[in-house]
Amino acid sequence: MSSPLPNLPKPNFFSNHIVTLPLPLHQTLPILGTSEGHERICRLCKVCTGVELLQQDTVYTGPGELGDGTRFRTLNPGATPATAAGDNPDHGLGGKKVHRQHFTMTETVPLLFGLIKSHVRLTGTYCWVDLEEGATSAYTVYESIADGVGITIWKLRFLEEVEVDVGEGREKVKGTRVTERVEGWAPTWARPITQYVCANVHREQMEKFYTFFPKDGDHVES
Repeated sequence: MSSPLPNLPKPNFFSNHIVTLPLPLHQTLPILGTSEGHERICRLCKVCTGVELLQQDTVYTGPGELGDGTRFRTLNPGATPATAAGDNPDHGLGGKKVHRQHFTMTETVPLLFGLIKSHVRLTGTYCWVDLEEGATSAYTVYESIADGVGITIWKLRFLEEVEVDVGEGREKVKGTRVTERVEGWAPTWARPITQYVCANVHREQMEKFYTFFPKDGDHVES
């Protein structure tokens, strides 16, 4: 999984986590791979106290893929990473149409052992491409920036269909392995608490993905 391109400050906090669901990709994709489940996923985060989905538009990947580290949040509608850099605007150079969901989110973060609660407003985008027939994997890209403090987050989600051992002597079933990589930047004074909150909240959020699916789609340890 590629890291963001160097058009923003070098990331200084990170998080990685993997969960596996015993459901095939075509069942998990609508929730985990499009905007259909974006608000619900955001609300799994314990510091999230509000989400508003705004307009949708489209941009293009350019010659690369959605997971190549490109930043899509600041592209003009209909643009490619190439046109943003003043290069060839041709969408036919292997580029794919990217669906982009704009949103705002409010996070409430406790400080000083809970004595003070800081409310932070984020603006961001969530991007995905249509799954091609026969494909067994998909990417989504989440990007946000916090008003005022300027904390940025880039999160790449990789969904991959795999065989899952459900135990008890039963045959393996098709499942979905969900791998997420978070890279972000925070001012020096905010980095320690941001790293701590990011790592813990990220893990807790992903461990609740199974709640979006039927009871027989219970979470399988990866």
